[in-house]
Amino acid sequence: MQQYLHAKRAAQQTFMDHGATLSHHHAVGTEHLPWLTDDISPLGVLAVAAIKAGLDPDNIMNPGRLRPSAVPFEEWLRIGSDATTPAKL
Repeated sequence: MQQYLHAKRAAQQTFMDHGATLSHHHAVGTEHLPWLTDDISPLGVLAVAAIKAGLDPDNIMNPGRLRPSAVPFEEWLRIGSDATTPAKL
């Protein structure tokens, strides 16, 4: 899993460096979450957070899946470790 995440990070960063976007017909998902701010801007992340707070004030749907954490790659790399449950945001 660590090898996959290393390759995934290198490939995705190359895409982002050349103006690509994170998703097409499905959501960004946890693997792309570290790049969400670069993709939709800090204001875009705030807009998503505001919409989520308004529609899901108890944070029931997709907790921790719609906003990048303050340390996104540390969180992301936990996928390949024994700590497979990301912190809720």
